Amino acid sequence: MSCTNSATAGRRTPPRLPPAAIEAKFRAEWWHYVARLVLAWMERRRQRDALNELDARLLDDIGVSRQEAQAEAEKPFWRK
Repeated sequence: MSCTNSATAGRRTPPRLPPAAIEAKFRAEWWHYVARLVLAWMERRRQRDALNELDARLLDDIGVSRQEAQAEAEKPFWRK
């Protein structure tokens, strides 16, 4: 009499990837992460520059003082 677990019966284990394929996948994921990070930094810099260029009337419309806008614009691009 054989003992089989009904939860695993009929399922196959996925094939194991060779080390080179695992490394290539990791490298691709890492570059994707870096690209997304750089794009986020560029967008943050663009938004801060745009905020800094708003005049007093527009800043008042969005409820931000000139000092707050300048403080935000002076932050490094990597800081949220």
